[in-house]
Amino acid sequence: MGGASLALTFAMLAGILLMRLLFSRKERRRQWFVAMWRPMFVRGMYKKPKTLPPLRGSENMYFLILFNHYHSLVKGEEKAGLNALADVAGIRRFALDALKQREMTRKITAAYALGFMKEPAAFEPLRKEALSENTVLSMAAATAMVYIDAPLAVRLLLPVFLSRADWPVSACDRLLREAGKEAVSATLKKAAFESDEARAPVVIRLLGAADEETAAEVVRHWLLHGTSDETIASCLQKMKDPRLLGFARKHLDHATWYVRLQAVTALGRIGGRGEIGALTRMLADGEWWVRYRAAQAIAAMPGMGKDELDGVMNALTDRFAKDILDHVIAETAK
Repeated sequence: MGGASLALTFAMLAGILLMRLLFSRKERRRQWFVAMWRPMFVRGMYKKPKTLPPLRGSENMYFLILFNHYHSLVKGEEKAGLNALADVAGIRRFALDALKQREMTRKITAAYALGFMKEPAAFEPLRKEALSENTVLSMAAATAMVYIDAPLAVRLLLPVFLSRADWPVSACDRLLREAGKEAVSATLKKAAFESDEARAPVVIRLLGAADEETAAEVVRHWLLHGTSDETIASCLQKMKDPRLLGFARKHLDHATWYVRLQAVTALGRIGGRGEIGALTRMLADGEWWVRYRAAQAIAAMPGMGKDELDGVMNALTDRFAKDILDHVIAETAK
């Protein structure tokens, strides 16, 4: 029994040593590839090479990793240069095949690469992967779809955005901004008007990717028809049109503190000096954050100087109002 245990121990040690050896060899190979190809990538951004060394085995994946790295760093003509380099290397077929494989890292790497290449043949396979339960893979596939065909991708992906709780709204917002206002606005407006109120706050939070007129229409629609605190607060947060300021004033007395917070913030963001009276009243709100945002809005009003701020301060009778305005004045003086 002792001999069997010893043999098993030796076998395990041998396996560990073999794994370390293989890893070390693979790492040296990767470092050699990067050292050789990095200058070719840099030159390729500006001048298409006539020939490139052939890629063998794992070198294809190393190429895609470097390709994605450099694509994420550059813009414009340099991106076109990288795509020309990829064509000379003949990497597109490998990337399409890698997207179909089971190994997740390879699929994600291939998805981004195919997006950067704007490979039309990848659009449908990427559409399938965008529905994957794996969050990272699905987001990578969605991003690639936008790179390939932004208007079509937005129309297909927006329902996915609204149905997946695992996709952060901030990530969806960045992706829609990448697609551009022209590709996004009409689709986002349609989704906002057809959405039920449970999903409306998510659509509203994405309005930064739409044009201003679309955003104003959607915000007005849900301020008129929305009933939930989250919907109203989301609308006030995205409000940029001064024509909607009446809605912000209306909600200064809302029962929910974070709605009042967004109403105060909206008045400060797009209101003028005529809002100082309403904002001054909110300095006595029962919620600290509401008082703080009101004080910030007053201090940031165009043309608001020290003498006028002192005048607002001297007119205050509420202790909490005086404290918060004094706090903000001290902050702005730093």
